Amino acid sequence: MLTTKTLRQIRHAVRKLNSKASTHMKRQRGDSSPRQYTPEELREFAQILARMKEDSLQQVQILRESVIGGNPDDHAVMLIQRELRLVGYLDAALARIENGKYGFCLSCGELIDRGRLEAVPHTPLCLKCKSG
Repeated sequence: MLTTKTLRQIRHAVRKLNSKASTHMKRQRGDSSPRQYTPEELREFAQILARMKEDSLQQVQILRESVIGGNPDDHAVMLIQRELRLVGYLDAALARIENGKYGFCLSCGELIDRGRLEAVPHTPLCLKCKSG
């Protein structure tokens, strides 16, 4: 007998396969990408972004403790600033997920390629707009 959890996992796998098949068919017809990311894909990106944010905040805490415990050098301060800037980018990406704008280029409005989002999940720009 199948449990509720197993049924959910099967349904999730079937939806994922259907999504991949749909994406594959669109690409065969000449469409370069799907029209938008599925709720499952957005949840995956949200989890990635949340983990990245947690890691960055832990790194900031470690750096702050090292600065407080010793002499604050410019390099440590620069690293803290860089991590905090990344946290800001991650927060902005999480907000875009919440308001339905994640995955769309803020410059041209086109869907950002999944490969780009997998490489830089907090990016607000497609590769074409980022490159200039």
